[in-house]
Amino acid sequence: MRNTFTKIEEIITDSKDLIATQIELYKLEIAEKSALVISSFILILIGIIFFLLFMIFIGISFAYLISNYLQSNVLGFFIVGLLFLLINIFIFTKRNSFIRVPIINYILKVIFK
Repeated sequence: MRNTFTKIEEIITDSKDLIATQIELYKLEIAEKSALVISSFILILIGIIFFLLFMIFIGISFAYLISNYLQSNVLGFFIVGLLFLLINIFIFTKRNSFIRVPIINYILKVIFK
């Protein structure tokens, strides 16, 4: 009878250890996935910053190019400003398909990978 109780106590102890180990494993998996998502967003943010700098320099260059053809700095910058406004309006109207859905899909892919 004591042998049975000893085995039951060992099973209970082993079960507690197994549950504790599973909890630690889930914590580590969540930490890993969180770190992956955060590091990916940081890399994306850096890429966006460099892309915006690129667009600023291209916009200024394009404005001066148009200014040379139209002989008016104001008109060249105004046309480029309108072009950027149209691009912004287009992106704003398509923000769900361009921004939200890809971000949500990426996060879900990382989490449920």
